[in-house]
Amino acid sequence: MLNGSGLGAVAKPKLLDDATRAKLGLPSTAATSAAKAKQSLDGTANGLGKDDFMKLLLAQMGNQDPMKPMEDKEFIAQLAQFNSLEQMQQVNKGVQELATAQQMTDANLLLGRQVQAFGAEGVITGEVRAVTMVSGKPMLRIGTEEVALSDVSRILMPGEPAAVSGTGSSSSSSGTTTTTQGTAPIG
Repeated sequence: MLNGSGLGAVAKPKLLDDATRAKLGLPSTAATSAAKAKQSLDGTANGLGKDDFMKLLLAQMGNQDPMKPMEDKEFIAQLAQFNSLEQMQQVNKGVQELATAQQMTDANLLLGRQVQAFGAEGVITGEVRAVTMVSGKPMLRIGTEEVALSDVSRILMPGEPAAVSGTGSSSSSSGTTTTTQGTAPIG
C-alpha cells in the first residue's frame, strides 16, 4: 500500500513495555533513557551492551506479528549497524589509548630539561625530575611540585634565562625552582 508521499508503508517496530523488558531481564525504558543521556568517556552508553542488544533482537523476533514478520534484511541491517557501532567504539578507544601514550612520551622527553609551567604557587621554572601518570594524565615533578604536562608553558634551551613576567626571577642551574612567589630548593 502506498502512503501520501508515494513510498511504501513501513510498519513501525513494536516497542517493549517495561513489564516485558523486566521478564527478559532488560533495564526499564527510563533506565535506558538515562543511560543514553549519560555517556562515558569512551563514547559508549553506560546501560546497554551487545548482550542487551541481542536480547532485544531475540525478543523482537519472538514478539513479532506472524502475519507481518520482519524482513531478514531488517535483522541484517540492525546487526550491521550494531557491528559498525562496536567497531567505531573500539577505534575510539584505540585512538584515546594512542593519545595517552603520546602524551606520556612527550612528558618523558622532558626528563632532565628545564621547563616553565603554571603550578599551584604561580609560574615555576626548574628541571623535570620525574614523570608519573595520575588519572590518565602525565604529571611532571619540577622541584617539589607536581604539574600537569598541559601546564607547561615553555621548554628552555640549556643556558636560556627564564624570563618570567611579574614578580618572578630567572632560573639557575644551582638546583632551585623559581616561582613568582620566591625561590624554593629542589628535591
